[in-house]
Amino acid sequence: MSFAAGRGIDVVDVGCGYGRDSIFLAVELGCRVTGIDPSPVAVAAARRARRGDLDVEFEVADPGAFAAGRDGFDVVYASNVYHLLPPAARRDFAAAVIALARPGGLVFLSTLSPRDPQHYAKGDPVPDEDRSWVEHCYLHFCTADELRADFAALEVLDLEVDGCAVGLLDLAPEGSLELSDGRGSASQREKEEDGGRSGGLRSRRHCGSDGHERNAERQPSPSQTAPSPS
Repeated sequence: MSFAAGRGIDVVDVGCGYGRDSIFLAVELGCRVTGIDPSPVAVAAARRARRGDLDVEFEVADPGAFAAGRDGFDVVYASNVYHLLPPAARRDFAAAVIALARPGGLVFLSTLSPRDPQHYAKGDPVPDEDRSWVEHCYLHFCTADELRADFAALEVLDLEVDGCAVGLLDLAPEGSLELSDGRGSASQREKEEDGGRSGGLRSRRHCGSDGHERNAERQPSPSQTAPSPS
């Protein structure tokens, strides 16, 4: 695997926070990265952290509004945001993520699963919601079936619900990028101290030669498993 495979690839980091993941993708993989977040404070901090030689931009934007009327991205990256959203906001977020992926593009999403040993079933249960609690903040824990349903418009290439989430974005024939979540610079999000276990979804928006989206059979790509946090 060569990091050079990422050059020329357009990535959007949805819910970029202070920009650590966006900057990691630009530095280590050479991608063109756009980080978006609805928080002006977070985006201002991300802009301060950006190096002048990096092809990375940050915008204050809502994902749905940002996706409207825009050409899609090669890769949509959304880490540690989904579990913070209540049901209606999750639906809107999923729709925006799907809209942001160009036909043939890829989505990498990580979120907390019910196997998380640190946060699951902690705090007060949210009335009329399954697997949602409020302790210091609202958290929802997605099952594999729930993620498949939420992102039914995409072809799911890989879905993990145990251990640290790992996403492999297969960009054959040009090359491949490995994005691991659960360790290192690309996963320690300032918006939440997450020492638990996550679920990872790797999926593709598929489009045939006639322009219509459809599912397609695809051999799974090799993946690299990150060790669980100590």
